[in-house]
Amino acid sequence: MSYLEKKVNAFNANLSKAAGKIDKKHTVSAPVRLAPSPTPSQASDSTKNDLKRKRPELPEVPYSQPRDTGTGQHIMTQITYAIEYLKNKNTPQTLSDILSYLSMQTREQSYKSSVEKILRGHDKVNYYPAKEGTAALFSFRPAHNIRSAESLLKHLQAQRTAQGLSVKELRDGWPDAEDAITQLEGE
Repeated sequence: MSYLEKKVNAFNANLSKAAGKIDKKHTVSAPVRLAPSPTPSQASDSTKNDLKRKRPELPEVPYSQPRDTGTGQHIMTQITYAIEYLKNKNTPQTLSDILSYLSMQTREQSYKSSVEKILRGHDKVNYYPAKEGTAALFSFRPAHNIRSAESLLKHLQAQRTAQGLSVKELRDGWPDAEDAITQLEGE
């Protein structure tokens, strides 16, 4: 007898001794299932699939982005948007126009008052108080109140020194400043 056969016989002997010790009244035998024998072409596929755990299907959501960040809801972000709105509109706007642009009509009155207070004191905003029958107005205040080629020439001629102006500062209140500057340089 080989070493392996001796171990199998010893195992079977221990198994039969242990089987005698088990209380047969309380045991339930599992139904015997006969598995169909797989065909040779399917055998490797089915065993591989049985061994792999199926992962649950997850929605296609990037994990780096939280679901609801409240982006743009902070009051100073809203003020930045309001100033950009005033900058794009070249006419004074009422507070209700600004709040409507920011979709803040349904916000609490205290929040709206805070927006108004911040806009009143902001250095990039002109505030025109309400008069009888009219609402208060807000407009964008550029660094230099220059909005045409004529006003640019007047401003430069009124300067005592030959100090120039930043084109960026001019574009702040006058989007077409570069075209007018190149036209003036050509003259």
